[in-house]
Amino acid sequence: MKEKWADPGWKAKQSQLIKNVWADPERKEFQLLAIGKGLNRKPNNPESFLQIKFWIWCQTIIYSGDYSVVINGKNPDFICLEKKKIIEFNGSYWHRNDIPGEHERFFAEVGYDTLILVDKDLLDMEALRIKIDTFMERPNPYITLMG
Repeated sequence: MKEKWADPGWKAKQSQLIKNVWADPERKEFQLLAIGKGLNRKPNNPESFLQIKFWIWCQTIIYSGDYSVVINGKNPDFICLEKKKIIEFNGSYWHRNDIPGEHERFFAEVGYDTLILVDKDLLDMEALRIKIDTFMERPNPYITLMG
């Protein structure tokens, strides 16, 4: 095997094979799904919290951060396939350098509406519920009861 890596022709051939796999959109998506499944990704604490809330509030929103869904090479945190809506949770530490609006623009190109939730959104459950219901275009029962 070491002899093969020493041969520049063999390295170039292997490199081209890999490039061909990633150039084909269907094979690329299959590879990303396989890699993601192999990572065995589980939701972090805020995502688990949101997963429970979404199950209570709106069962059509499912956790997809485990690479069960890949859209154009990206893996959203939560998705509602029926309404083509995506919810991303951006924690302040890991997403501190994100470009504002980048996720929304990317998913809009393939026909999805995107809502970005951040840490402070989890502090007020009533406001979060209203935000989710508004985004999902659902009437909020609490608002209608209150007048």
